[in-house]
Amino acid sequence: MYYAFIDESESPHGSDEPEPEPFGYGIFYVGCMLVDDHQLTSINAGFERVRQRAHERFNIPEDAEFHGQCMFQYKDDWIGLKRKHRAAIGIYRSLMNEITASGGVLFVRGVHERQLKRRYGEHAHDPHSLALQYCLERVNFYAESEGIRNIQIVADKVSDPAAHEGMLKRYKLLGSKEGYVGSDLAHIDFPFRWEDSRKYFGLQAIDTALFILNRAVRLNRDDMSSKGDREVLKTAQILLPHLHRSSGISYLQNRKSYYLMPELYPGYQK
Repeated sequence: MYYAFIDESESPHGSDEPEPEPFGYGIFYVGCMLVDDHQLTSINAGFERVRQRAHERFNIPEDAEFHGQCMFQYKDDWIGLKRKHRAAIGIYRSLMNEITASGGVLFVRGVHERQLKRRYGEHAHDPHSLALQYCLERVNFYAESEGIRNIQIVADKVSDPAAHEGMLKRYKLLGSKEGYVGSDLAHIDFPFRWEDSRKYFGLQAIDTALFILNRAVRLNRDDMSSKGDREVLKTAQILLPHLHRSSGISYLQNRKSYYLMPELYPGYQK
């Protein structure tokens, strides 16, 4: 069985003006981690090992949830890591290493929110639903190319799951050409499973991966004088071998899509 663990993330707006915004700002992302049963078992065992070590060394709760924002801001389960920056980033890197060691594949698609609204006005889709569509189109295309027949979606709970799933279900039944690659999502199983992320390491894995990628994309690569920025970039780059090449950000007004992490591509120069 194949599972696609889904989560969303939103980057802050870079200014009060509609345009221009620095690259990576004002983006709504949906990320997916695609794994089979064996890879999921690896994720579960690896994340449990990291959590147990964090409990033994730093008194983190034994049932702590790996949540990117809380880990970076030392909140909730992770308040015990406050002022222990090296330990915190070490734990985070351990998680990223467990994700890549599992062999799972990551897909991330982002939509620039202001450009979406400027292009389509009152007819614009909700950015969450659109980013979810774009992400699952890539997952479905990958499944087609790899001979994967069915994928069970496991998504973090949202306020209105029926709206997101209903739109995508229509695409599955009728086919859609609205996306960049066009797809009937033939390999995506419905209904989705909307679950509490605290109970699933798969959801915690995509949450932490998407959070660090979101932060890394917004870094100014021409000025990496900040040690914190360098640590974020190094941590995000652990994921590159398993970040699918179709990952990117759609700028709807410009009708362009940009690479999420250019380091993936031949000929990239800093």
